[in-house]
Amino acid sequence: MSQSTVYIFANPYSGSGENKRYVAELVEHLAAQNIQGQPVWELEQRHKILTDPNLPQHCNTVVSAGGDGSLGDVVNELNLANNLPHINIAILPLGNENLVAKEFNFSLDTKTLANAIARNQHTSIDLGQITSQTNQQSEPSPYQGNCFTFMLSAGFDAQVVYNFDHWRKNTSSTNTNAKKRATRLNYIPIITKTAFTYPFPQIEMTTDDGQTITGCYIFAFLIDQYAGGLSIPDQVITNDGKIDWVVFQKPGCLNALKYMTLIALKKHLKTKHVITGRSKSLTIKPLNSTDQIPVQIDGDIGGRLPLALTTHKQALRILDINAD
Repeated sequence: MSQSTVYIFANPYSGSGENKRYVAELVEHLAAQNIQGQPVWELEQRHKILTDPNLPQHCNTVVSAGGDGSLGDVVNELNLANNLPHINIAILPLGNENLVAKEFNFSLDTKTLANAIARNQHTSIDLGQITSQTNQQSEPSPYQGNCFTFMLSAGFDAQVVYNFDHWRKNTSSTNTNAKKRATRLNYIPIITKTAFTYPFPQIEMTTDDGQTITGCYIFAFLIDQYAGGLSIPDQVITNDGKIDWVVFQKPGCLNALKYMTLIALKKHLKTKHVITGRSKSLTIKPLNSTDQIPVQIDGDIGGRLPLALTTHKQALRILDINAD
């Protein structure tokens, strides 16, 4: 199939860089490869394009120009029309963390990206999906899909994401739905405050082989990346059809700060009350059914427990930036 159009789905509010300049550079480099690059800035237009069942007839690669949240939106909208098996996804990392981009070596080098698009090679990786979720909460979740690309967490980590999202909305200087642009340094006071105020309710997780584990916060990963350049799981395999999970069992502020220190020192996996494993599917719920325990999905707030999730082996086509 010929490469007729490459849609570049751009988020003007991601990160703090000159996003329009990078998008324009990519369009220019694609043109040098005789490929039409079409920037799309409006969310409604993005949705219309990605959910068109005829999209694969005139496009085999789309670019998510933004952060990890923008990538998740692109993936979920492609999935609505069953376009995921037919479309390569490339990333122009313009967000705050860009963890999936980091895992698969995408950068702001738009010429290299255009060359990779012209080669049209991809690697297939696992995709996570929330199969059921019952949210008992006063506010709706802004998370607009049930697929996720790199991680999910419940408990303390998710509460940090909720608090950070609240800070970004309340400190935004605009009158739109845009959130305040942020850097990693903005997380530090929010993490510290959350550690001292979060109640650390118990969570129960059951694996597909019947193992039940309790803890205060739970992580599930599809790639070996976490915010701030940290790594929490142990050697994730991105195409084995399983999700790597880590459960931190001890509650309280001091333990939370201890765990964060051990993670930074890469010593947490040797700690007695940290349990790890790898599963095809998981069910996660509050040990006390009345507890309101937050969930974060791909770095965005994602409702509350309980939920069930599964993985789909090699269901996501990521453009191979390193292919010859």
